Amino acid sequence: MEREGSESEPGNASKTRKPSRNKLACSIACLDGVNFNINIEKNAPGKSLIEKICQHLNVEEKEYFGLLYVDLKTGLKRWLETQKPIKKQLHGECRLRLLLK
Repeated sequence: MEREGSESEPGNASKTRKPSRNKLACSIACLDGVNFNINIEKNAPGKSLIEKICQHLNVEEKEYFGLLYVDLKTGLKRWLETQKPIKKQLHGECRLRLLLK
């Protein structure tokens, strides 16, 4: 019974520390000021990230929320598009704000 909730298994620590090559570590700022991190595949569409965040926060009405980021090329704020892959929209760091649309 030593293996119950074992944190010493290979791979468990790397999931929380550093994402693999095909994953992106995203920092999410919520409306109440709470920040948390989520790892997601770079090729996943924006909708997958919103769904993962809403699942983490136990939010059922996903359609009322969106993710805002600052485009590092232009300095403009943009909404993360749900149909486009995340890697096509975010260049560099993945810092997003969860907001009401």
